[in-house]
Amino acid sequence: MGERVTNWAGNIVFDVSRRVQPRSLYEVVALVRESVARGEPLKAGGRGMSRSPIIETTGTFVDMSEFRALELVADDGVRVGAGIRIDELCRFLAASGRSLANQPSVAELGCVGALSTGAHGSGRSASLAAQAVALQIVDGQGQVLDLSRSADPEMFAACAVGIGLMGIVTEVTLRTVPAFSIEERTRVEPVESAFGAGLGERAAQDDYLQYYWLPHTEDALCFRRSPTDAAPEGPVLPARSPALARVMTGALLRMGERWPQTIPRINRSAQKLVYVERRRVARSSAVLCVELPPVFHELEYALPVEQGPAVLARVRELLAGAGAEANFPVIVRFAAADELWMSPAFGRASVYVSVSCSSHAGRPHWGKLFDASAAELERLYPDSYPRFMAALRERDPHGIFRNAFSERCFPR
Repeated sequence: MGERVTNWAGNIVFDVSRRVQPRSLYEVVALVRESVARGEPLKAGGRGMSRSPIIETTGTFVDMSEFRALELVADDGVRVGAGIRIDELCRFLAASGRSLANQPSVAELGCVGALSTGAHGSGRSASLAAQAVALQIVDGQGQVLDLSRSADPEMFAACAVGIGLMGIVTEVTLRTVPAFSIEERTRVEPVESAFGAGLGERAAQDDYLQYYWLPHTEDALCFRRSPTDAAPEGPVLPARSPALARVMTGALLRMGERWPQTIPRINRSAQKLVYVERRRVARSSAVLCVELPPVFHELEYALPVEQGPAVLARVRELLAGAGAEANFPVIVRFAAADELWMSPAFGRASVYVSVSCSSHAGRPHWGKLFDASAAELERLYPDSYPRFMAALRERDPHGIFRNAFSERCFPR
């Protein structure tokens, strides 16, 4: 019997022929081979936090929430099943005296979903995939591949940020570090100097630099975060904001959506509440995670870090124009270059900006909204796109993981 699947943000809704919940690797293999025999498409999903249509299918939807592996392994690794969320991983690691070096900011994300879409924080080892050392995947022929950076670096580079096209990832092994604390200092800076010359140099010198800017205001909030020798104590994750604050935030967003002309005034008023200068020391995961925001539809693009000042100046210019009101903050984050073929930071140090930057060699965040075509992606990934396509044809020769998204971005 069919079923309707809806993502967290409510912008992706699709009907599937059936929804199944395997509990073992053997069952996943059987499901893939059955789909091949039927000539029916298949997709795996977890928390449904992605805003992009990468999980859509008309065939079998595989719910991986029962894959609950979570254990420390040799060489300071942690083995994580496809059903584990980032907040669960953080609590487990804290109890074990370990931590991730960096992590995506939304703790409700599924670990494998975050890995596959290139979800990230800011700074060194920004993306979760950059911290992966091994993964297990069932490809489009029902073959189980145990991949690692050392044993099969080429296929690992293709599958770590596989965007749901290479197969069903059942588990991943991530590198961990001893638990640590972070000193966070926030300060208000004029937006011109915050986003001006030297942005890339500041990012290279700071462990977890991040900026937050409310459009139609003249200042940005700078987050400078550095590891400290203080003992990693206190809550593992940040406390939820008061219910009244959450209700008011949602109400202001809805007001701005309904009456866009009020957005500049709303943002200038909100700045007084949001832009708070402070210093704090807390456990790393409590600093690097943020509370899940109200439902919103976000874009995010990764650009060469040296282009950051020019692109952000252009963003400010566009948002200063008539009819260009924006009621959600522009968030600016950074990532070191990595070697994962379809990672937005592949081969180049990057600045991530939460607006559309496709005309500035911006690579889209796979888990957010974007409209890139295959031709654009081939231009953005001249070295890795052809290799990814060759690996895709090898790993899914029958096309069971294909959908409208892959036909637009990775046509056979």
